[in-house]
Amino acid sequence: MTIKGKIKILKNFLGPCYRSSDEYLFRCPKCDHHKNKLSVNIEKDKFKCWICDYRGSAVESVDLPEGYKTLVNNESLSTLPARRFLDSRGITSEDILKWKIGYCTKGGFRSRIVVPSFSLSGNVNYFIARTYDDHHRKYMNPNVSKDIVFNELYVDFTDDLVLVEGVFDAIIAGNAVPILGTTLRDDSRLFKRIVTNKTPVY
Repeated sequence: MTIKGKIKILKNFLGPCYRSSDEYLFRCPKCDHHKNKLSVNIEKDKFKCWICDYRGSAVESVDLPEGYKTLVNNESLSTLPARRFLDSRGITSEDILKWKIGYCTKGGFRSRIVVPSFSLSGNVNYFIARTYDDHHRKYMNPNVSKDIVFNELYVDFTDDLVLVEGVFDAIIAGNAVPILGTTLRDDSRLFKRIVTNKTPVY
C-alpha cells in the first residue's frame, strides 16, 4: 500500500493530521488529548503518543496456525468433517470464499475450523479456531490482543452494522462484526470506529 493510501485510512479513523518531518501527528485515541500528539511513522509502521506513551505497530500481523489449509475449492475427503460442521451452521460455499475459511490438519489446532480476520491493510491480525470434533475445548485463539475490528477490511461503517457475539453469527448476518465476547468496551477500537462514523448498530 502506498504512503498516501495509508494516510487516507488513518485520517478516516483518527481524523485530521499535520506533518512534522518524517512523521504525521494525529489526535490520540487512547488519551484523547486536545492536541495532535500521536506520532505515526508511515514508513516504519510505528506510532507513539507523546502524552500517554501509547505505542505500537500500525500494521500488526498474526501467522495462521500450523497445518492451515483453505476450504476454498477444496472438496477432498479430508475436508468432509469440517464441511459438515459448516453446513450445520448454515455456512455456504460463498461464505467460505468471502471469509477465507480453512481448517487445520495437524499441529495444536488440528481438527479445527479456522476463520481469519484481516486488518485494513490486508494483514491477518487474528483468527478463530473452532473444533469440529468432540474436543472439550471448543475454541482456541491466538495469544494476541482482541482489540481489533474482526475482518475490518470488509466492514462498511457507512451502512447498518450488526454486532454479534461469535464469528459464525457474523458470517450469516451480512455487514456484521463479532465482538468476540459478550461486552463491547467504550475504549475498544470497534466502539471508536462506530462513534467516529456514526454507524447505525443492531
